[in-house]
This record gives sequence, structure tokens and C-alpha cells, in this order.
Amino acid sequence: MEKIKIEKEIDNVNAWLIGLYIYDGVNKALYNNFGRKESQPVLSYMEKPIDFNEKPKTQEEIERENILKVEEQIRERNKQIKEMLKNK
Repeated sequence: MEKIKIEKEIDNVNAWLIGLYIYDGVNKALYNNFGRKESQPVLSYMEKPIDFNEKPKTQEEIERENILKVEEQIRERNKQIKEMLKNK
């Protein structure tokens, strides 16, 4: 009886996880096609599966990731500005 209960719980969690992936994909597709403004970046589907065993990030790692994101946004904006100036 306990084995069946555990198997059902595993199936339930797997179904929930599949729903999470589907929700994420549909949500991003709808946002990109109907909710995103031209100046906003396109959201892409997850590049890798969710790692539930991943250890929490340190404050330093979080700050480094934020810096990299801001740098990428600055590069993107610079490209847009150069393109606008070229078209003048």
C-alpha cells in the first residue's frame, strides 16, 4: 500500500512539473507575441531543466549575474542607439 502511495505521489509531482514547463513556454510565447513592447527583450524558453538540487546562490553570485545582465542591456541599447543614428 505504501509503495502505491509513493508511486502516485511521484506521478503527481511529475505531472505538476510538466504543467510548469508548459505554463512557462505558453506564457513566454504569449508575452512575446502580444504583450511585449518593441523596446523590451524577447523571452526565450528555459535553456536547461530546473535543477531542484541546486544550492542557493551567494550574494556575490547574484550581484555578478545582475552586473552581467545590466552590461548586456547596455550593449543592446547601444546597438539600438547606433542604428537610430545611422537611420537619421
